Amino acid sequence: MFPWLHSATQWRLIWVKFKSHKPPVWSFYLLIAMYGVALFAGFFTANPPTERKVRYRYLPPTKVYFQTEDGSFSPHVFSMKSKLNPETLEREYVEDKLNPIGLQFLAQGPEYSVMRLFTWDRRLLTTESDEPVFFPLGTDGSGRCLYSRMLGGAQLSLSIGLLAVGGAVHRTEGELAPAVFEVLSLIHI
Repeated sequence: MFPWLHSATQWRLIWVKFKSHKPPVWSFYLLIAMYGVALFAGFFTANPPTERKVRYRYLPPTKVYFQTEDGSFSPHVFSMKSKLNPETLEREYVEDKLNPIGLQFLAQGPEYSVMRLFTWDRRLLTTESDEPVFFPLGTDGSGRCLYSRMLGGAQLSLSIGLLAVGGAVHRTEGELAPAVFEVLSLIHI
């Protein structure tokens, strides 16, 4: 069936067995995609993860609208106004429907660092306004964007996983460990 099978290395045998099962292959692709998003988290976020906007504390997720009132396609959000409910003493947010703010793809935003090698200011999705008003998952008690913080946490969590794999490689292969730890020191922000 496979004439090379009797002379294949252990790694080659593992790879052939791995490729024959679909769920691990799809999981591998998903993991690669997750590392890609975590590596370039600044590009995928609309706001810096540490930026605080106190007036937007506990803001619910921002709704994205795709059509304007005249029916044309134009992705946009509305700025939010907060008011204190006198009965419940809770802060409520209402959309200011008079001020639509357009969403821009691959537009300039706040600068961020990519693996501490270079800085870049392009974002996948941002608003036309200087004021950050697009919070895909809302904000926390300090007014920080939860989506941006989630991607920042993904950077840390996935780098810890990579560090654990690097430790296993160090225990088994020895000579690969310095390169793995050098890459990890570049990735972690």
